[in-house]
Amino acid sequence: MRICCSLPHDLHAEYSIKALQAGKHVLVEKPMAMNVSEAEEMTVAAEAAGVTLMVGQSRRFFRPVMESVRRVRAKEIGELININALLAGAYG
Repeated sequence: MRICCSLPHDLHAEYSIKALQAGKHVLVEKPMAMNVSEAEEMTVAAEAAGVTLMVGQSRRFFRPVMESVRRVRAKEIGELININALLAGAYG
């Protein structure tokens, strides 16, 4: 059985750790946690229980995102200050 942790960001660590300790695989939405310490606690809990902890990064390898990363790294678009993105689509 898997658990999808789609809670407010400040609750991700607490409830993911509870589910992991109960032996459940967990898919947590991004951001994974509020800080590195919480993320490390989640990772330790998953390893101790022998279950999978995965972060939902649904658009990380999306072609436009990868092209943007390439262009930033190649310094084709100037100094990067901020990125805003909007994903619009039909759900159903």
